[in-house]
Amino acid sequence: MTDTTVFTPSSTIDVLGLATTYRRVGAGEPLIYLGDQGYSGRWIPLFDSLASRFDVIVPDHPSFGGTDIPDGLMTFTDLVVHYAEFLDALGLKDAHVVGHGFGGWIAAEFAAVYPERVTSLTLVAPTGMLPDEDEPMVDSFRLDREKWLDAALGADRSEWAPIIDADEDGANRVLTDYRERIGIARVAWNPRYSLALEHRLQRVKSPAQVLVPDEDALIGPSVARRFAELLPTVASSVTISGDGRRSQHMVVIQEPEKIAHAVTTLTATES
Repeated sequence: MTDTTVFTPSSTIDVLGLATTYRRVGAGEPLIYLGDQGYSGRWIPLFDSLASRFDVIVPDHPSFGGTDIPDGLMTFTDLVVHYAEFLDALGLKDAHVVGHGFGGWIAAEFAAVYPERVTSLTLVAPTGMLPDEDEPMVDSFRLDREKWLDAALGADRSEWAPIIDADEDGANRVLTDYRERIGIARVAWNPRYSLALEHRLQRVKSPAQVLVPDEDALIGPSVARRFAELLPTVASSVTISGDGRRSQHMVVIQEPEKIAHAVTTLTATES
């Protein structure tokens, strides 16, 4: 049975020949949310929290959710260009950008390549940097969906099951998960980081912040720390702690109000 609070109506727009699905709600300055794997196609409470202040636009990455699988081999550069064309297709000159996990990597690359199109940048538990040598680099591709979610949410994830385990129209979540992994693997499998990004980040012009959970079993703490060190306009690096529990990689689902407050606070600094 489909939960309408999780699966909201979507729209589709042509982006360089790729049918791209997105969801949009709210009013105010445009905000693009680039998510991680595990919840594509889902409307999480964070989006409603942001919609009270922003025109929230949540696209499904290529091969994620309802967006088509691109023909041919897609590179990370193609992915960044895809989102520039996505903004063009929507008639948007610029937007606030929030990226989580893999989406944080895309957001950082986008802000570096198209600094004039990003009015503020929030990275939440981002990937894309090489962690310190003493930190394990978890190969998410070797974890099945259940193990990945255990690592991303913590061992007891029953509280968020209505979001994570919801099944739209009986769709097979295993196949959906497989499509997401293929989408990531095409652009970010080997290597699973970008040394060039370290140099490109100096091009970022907008106010920026890095938000991290109390602990992250998927991404070493040095990755977020490195982003905070290299972003020339970073306003803050903030730990979003859980209430009564330690927040995890999926802090965007666990602590939506705190994430939304941090985003709103940052955007108040830009003029």
